[in-house]
Amino acid sequence: GELTLHGVTKSVRIDLSATRSGGMITITGSLPISFSDFNIQKPTSFIVLSVDDHGVMELQLHFVHA
Repeated sequence: GELTLHGVTKSVRIDLSATRSGGMITITGSLPISFSDFNIQKPTSFIVLSVDDHGVMELQLHFVHA
C-alpha cells in the first residue's frame, strides 16, 4: 500500500501476523522507516546527544465479534 507522513507518500509493504485467543483476533505488523525518507527532522532534545535517522512504526488491530 501507500504510507503518507509529513506530506510525503511512499509505497510500503507490511508483513502481518494474526493470532486468535478466545473470541478475539489480533493482527500485528511493523514497518521500519527512515525519517529522512519522509522529510522529517530527527527528534532533538537537550538531554539526548544524538538520535538515529530511523525508527519502527508498529500496528496492532483487535477484532471481536459484536
